[in-house]
Amino acid sequence: MKHCLLNLILFSGRRKDILLLLKEKPRDVDEIKELLNVNASSIQLHMKKMKDSGLITQKGKIYSLSEIGEIIVENMQPLLSTTETLGENTEYWLSHDLSSIPEFLLERIGELGHCELLEPDVGHLFETPKILRDSILSSRRP
Repeated sequence: MKHCLLNLILFSGRRKDILLLLKEKPRDVDEIKELLNVNASSIQLHMKKMKDSGLITQKGKIYSLSEIGEIIVENMQPLLSTTETLGENTEYWLSHDLSSIPEFLLERIGELGHCELLEPDVGHLFETPKILRDSILSSRRP
């Protein structure tokens, strides 16, 4: 029976983690086990399912993403990033009107990564909070 690729990937955090590891570079089972801190028996079934579905290939002891796997992982990362960003502060996102945020920015909301709500101290309302200032100064992009 053919597996639905979406179910195969998204309903298993372990398979998702394996695919993301293989996106970085091809790996053998020992390296995958070590990086995920699991034993071989807990990933063997996952590896078999992904091989059978054409997401990964095996040459000797080395596993890598297939061409289909590369396409899927490349497209799955924005979804994962978006769900992580929105999931971290669900209460905030649900309690605020997002309609003033331009569509092109909403489409890229997953790029925010970890974010935190900074509420200014009323006594220092017109000063830039130190944590924001430090974050801007250490930013990778100007």
